[in-house]
Amino acid sequence: MKTLYCIILLISVNLYSQDIMRIHTESSMEEFNINNIESITFQTANIQVQSFEILDSEIDLKEQETHQISIEILPTNASNKKVIWASANNEIVSITGNGFITAISEGSTNIYGHTEDQNFVDSALVNVTKATSVKINDDTFKLYPNPTEKTLNIQLKNDLPFEIIIIDNQGNQIYSEYDAKSIDISKFATGSYIVYINQNNNFYSYKLIKN
Repeated sequence: MKTLYCIILLISVNLYSQDIMRIHTESSMEEFNINNIESITFQTANIQVQSFEILDSEIDLKEQETHQISIEILPTNASNKKVIWASANNEIVSITGNGFITAISEGSTNIYGHTEDQNFVDSALVNVTKATSVKINDDTFKLYPNPTEKTLNIQLKNDLPFEIIIIDNQGNQIYSEYDAKSIDISKFATGSYIVYINQNNNFYSYKLIKN
């Protein structure tokens, strides 16, 4: 008895008779006597990345605005599409592992991405300008309790939609959500954070202490 290893793009498997199995692939057909086969293991072929492009060649944002980077990886059925991201200046722009950027402060810098497979590299320029309006500790929103260990609640005076962003003391965005009224911060590291709330392009800034 033997084990049959097949690295193929499988189309179909048919039992031709009691003892014969036919395996059809895109390019051929093979017959095997099933009495002589102990097991069959199919291994998916590795399809390598052939190109990588950031579709946003230049991005213009205001302070605390966010943006999801658009990319194209070919072929579309590549086995490993993971992209590793970095910002040339985290004090101007931060970027998460899935290509989500946050404008931190006024200036221009580049963000870079490279594919884990084949190491294709591309970049985009990000220009950050002053926010239309930044209100520090405005009473439109109330964050409580603060300091807190587990839960941060957000209370507002109106019913308009808003986005809340939390930045750590290294300038990294660690949280972003729309219309969140209660946030679990129990897994945040102890320390201070900046909470930005964007409502109708008005930005409200608060200091948060995690015990």
